[in-house]
Amino acid sequence: MNFRKKASVVRLRWKEQSHEGNAERLRHTRSLKAQWQQTLDDLAKGIRRPDKMKAACERMDRMREENRKLFGEQNSAVDLIRETRDQA
Repeated sequence: MNFRKKASVVRLRWKEQSHEGNAERLRHTRSLKAQWQQTLDDLAKGIRRPDKMKAACERMDRMREENRKLFGEQNSAVDLIRETRDQA
């Protein structure tokens, strides 16, 4: 008997809508879908790509900083934890 778990394969199925004037967005969506599919395939195969991981971390850091500048410091989690603790 083989008790090894088979690697699951994930396939993205996005419904693409064709609207006039949305060619750029459709191109972007297809590109994003291809990137996601490559990432999922790599993940399923156990392939790690340190350069892509580093780039993703840097991108997340930039987005976090932009959000902080736009919305200020957000401490909603702290408030929720204190509220829950006080109710107990």
